Amino acid sequence: MGFHLPASCTISGVPSVALVEQLSIGETIFLHDASGPSLEILECAQAAGLVTRPNADMFERTELGFALSKASFRPRVTLAEADRTFDDLLARLDRIEAEGHIFFPEIWLYGSYMRRDPMVGDIDLCIDWGFPSEAVQNDVIAKARRELRAAGSEGAWGSRDRILNDWIRQRLDLHDVPMFQHLSLDSADIRMLAAPCQLIHRGQGGLQFGEILPHHPAAFGDGPPSGRLEVETSHGIFRTGRLGPDAIGEAVLATLEGAMTRNAANLRLELTGPELGTLYRDLEMEFGGLLHDPSPLFPAWRAIVAPLSEKAANNAPHTLDPDAVLDLIEAARPLEEPELLVW
Repeated sequence: MGFHLPASCTISGVPSVALVEQLSIGETIFLHDASGPSLEILECAQAAGLVTRPNADMFERTELGFALSKASFRPRVTLAEADRTFDDLLARLDRIEAEGHIFFPEIWLYGSYMRRDPMVGDIDLCIDWGFPSEAVQNDVIAKARRELRAAGSEGAWGSRDRILNDWIRQRLDLHDVPMFQHLSLDSADIRMLAAPCQLIHRGQGGLQFGEILPHHPAAFGDGPPSGRLEVETSHGIFRTGRLGPDAIGEAVLATLEGAMTRNAANLRLELTGPELGTLYRDLEMEFGGLLHDPSPLFPAWRAIVAPLSEKAANNAPHTLDPDAVLDLIEAARPLEEPELLVW
C-alpha cells in the first residue's frame, strides 16, 4: 500500500503522476537508464527528500520515495457516496451473519472516512470476527477450506487464520469495490498503526459509535514503530505509516513483557489464553506466508506456532520460550518486504 493522492496535485512543483512514474523506475535510478529518467524531476524529488544522489549519474530512493512510488490516484468521492458504500458493506456482513456461523461484533474506522472529510479517498477499517463456539469455528474452517479449494484459492492450504481471512473476503466479494482497498479482517493493523480510530459495535440494537480515540486501546506505542511518513503536496499533507518485521517484533515484545511481569524469575514464561491468541495472530499475520515447508525456518515456526494455535483455541495457558520467538523474528526479517498502511 502507499499514498492515495489526487491526480491533479503537485509535489515540489512537479505533477505527482510524473513524479511517481520516475520513482517507480527502481530503488536505484541511473540517468542513462533506458526507461528515460528525468534529471529535472529527480532533482526536484531530491529537494523533497524522496531520493538521494550518491554520485552525479545515480539517484537512490529514500523510504519516503519508496512509499510514494506505491501511490495510487483513484478519484475521491463525496462523503455521501462513501456512506452508501459503507452501508453496503454492513449489509454484506449481515447476510453472512444471518447464516448463524460467524459474527462480526466490532469495526474499527480510521482515516478520512472516520474524520468525516467532505471528500474521501477510501474507507480505512478493520473488522474483527468471532464464533459462537469452538465447535462452530472448526466447522466453519472445514467448510471454508473446501470452498477455497473449489475456487482454486491458495488460501485453502494456509493457516487457520489465512483460511478464514480469504474465505471471508471471498464471501464479502469486495474485489470490485476499490474504496475497501485497505480493509483488514483483524484489528492488528490499527493496533500497530496507532492512528486515531473509532470503534463501531454491531449488536442487535444496531450500530453503536464510540468516541474517536487518539489510538487503539491496545496500540503498540504512540505510532508506527518505524515512524510516520508525510509528503507535502499542493493539496495538503498526506501521511502513511510503515509496518513490517520491526512492528511485529514490538507487538510480540508487548505481549511477552506483559507475561514477564507475572513471571519475572522464569526463563520460560506462561502466557494466558488471550495473550496466546494475540501472539499467535501477530506472528501468523506477518510471517505465516513466508515460513512454509520447505523453508529452512519452517521447523522453528511449526514448533512455536502449532502449540500456540491449539492452546489459544482452547483458551488455555502455555509455557513458551521467548528467546525462540525472538530468534524466529530476527531470522525472518531479511525475507520480509516493508508494508505500508495509509490513513
